[in-house]
Amino acid sequence: SFCRIKHCINFGAGLLKLCGLLNFLIFLQKGTFATLTERILGIRSVFCKPQSARQIGFEYMNRELLWHGFAEFLIYLLPLINVQKLKLKISSWALPIAGLSNSENTLAGHCKECSLCGEWPTMPHTIGCSHVFCYYCIKSNYLLDMYFTCPKCGSEVQSVQPLKYRIEMTELH
Repeated sequence: SFCRIKHCINFGAGLLKLCGLLNFLIFLQKGTFATLTERILGIRSVFCKPQSARQIGFEYMNRELLWHGFAEFLIYLLPLINVQKLKLKISSWALPIAGLSNSENTLAGHCKECSLCGEWPTMPHTIGCSHVFCYYCIKSNYLLDMYFTCPKCGSEVQSVQPLKYRIEMTELH
């Protein structure tokens, strides 16, 4: 009995939140009835004294202030988002699906190109994964972003260490 009442209350609260969201979206589009209570009761905000020079409705002002606040919030939030890391995360999810990671891993495994700049690695270093980086590329990116991750596999930097490898003479000619 208690669980049933609790379930009904949770369902009612969820339904109320959904109705509030729908009312908010309708308010953004039409500009009337800012809250669900105002919409249910049909209450509208009006001026207590008639204005002669400039008369702007409360609904219009509410909508404009809301959009302005939303725009300011985005202007504040967008610089905090690390777009490069977000692209990396999305591409790391997409690469295994496309089957591109195996060919890139073998290329990096043979130390033929830096995983950041795509050139022959100058002073090759690794960060704990199988990919190779130029010392200057990895160091500058790591100094810029403490939480830098490999652009190929997404693994975090454990330590920047020089790559220990053997060069065969056949590769040089």
